[in-house]
Amino acid sequence: MGSQLSSSSSSTLLLSLISAFLILLEIPPSHSNELYSSCSNLFSCGSIKDVGYPFWGGIRASGCGYPDLELSCENNTTAKIVIASVDYQVLGVYPETQVLKISRQDYANGLCPSKFTNTTLDPALLDLAPGYINFTMVYGCPPNGVLNIPGKFTCNINGIASNDGYTLLGNHGAGICFSSVVVPVSQALLTDIGNSSNSLPKVLQEGFEVSLKADYAACEDCTSSNGVCGYDSSVNQTTCYCADQSSGSRTCSPSSAAGPQGQSKDQGPKCSVGCPLEFQIASSQKPGQRILLQIASIA
Repeated sequence: MGSQLSSSSSSTLLLSLISAFLILLEIPPSHSNELYSSCSNLFSCGSIKDVGYPFWGGIRASGCGYPDLELSCENNTTAKIVIASVDYQVLGVYPETQVLKISRQDYANGLCPSKFTNTTLDPALLDLAPGYINFTMVYGCPPNGVLNIPGKFTCNINGIASNDGYTLLGNHGAGICFSSVVVPVSQALLTDIGNSSNSLPKVLQEGFEVSLKADYAACEDCTSSNGVCGYDSSVNQTTCYCADQSSGSRTCSPSSAAGPQGQSKDQGPKCSVGCPLEFQIASSQKPGQRILLQIASIA
């Protein structure tokens, strides 16, 4: 009789402890898990297909790539990127060679942009690729102000009497002219520019290539461990998102492939009296998310 009372009291106390701890909670999904899922997606738009790290944009969250490498899609046909406040069309992304090919949108329909803005690349992230050279177009030059310069063109500028323009190799300022714009072009096409100013718009529309200086070595380590590459802006470095919801390291641990929280499915209690009792409460709102409650067992 006494044993039954003791057992009943213990069970009652145990149930009371459980009731005290069992509070219905809605557990928000892990931010790292969201990024693992988001960064597993690839960006596609028109002819630009399956672009991942170091870019983000579209269905890829901002944590998937470098802040300055956001891609967007116009009319589901044209991939774009903004670099130093200049709009570019993305002509190609080549992860094998770590190269991005782009062309300036303000020269897509002619030689007279609404603003005269130089092409500027962040040297910490982008370098002009081999085979390309900076090229300067000067606008609003006075008649005969610049002599013996090939590639002359015309461009009407509001408030400027002269519409003469010229091209120069390298980086140059406006000098005695109204303004200038520096744009990289292919060295292989320079002859075309010298032969005819009519070819200049086509040369600009061909665009130019830049080398990406992202941390591809870190990304390779991450993907080799079944992780997904991203970028942590808080520490300004490449990070690795893992299936077990961890992040912040260069690689994922081997346990990340073992299942949720790195645990295999057949794990169970391996002790009896005196061991903690573990209660896993499945959330009806968030499948696969669990609360682990530990209370001391009562002998």
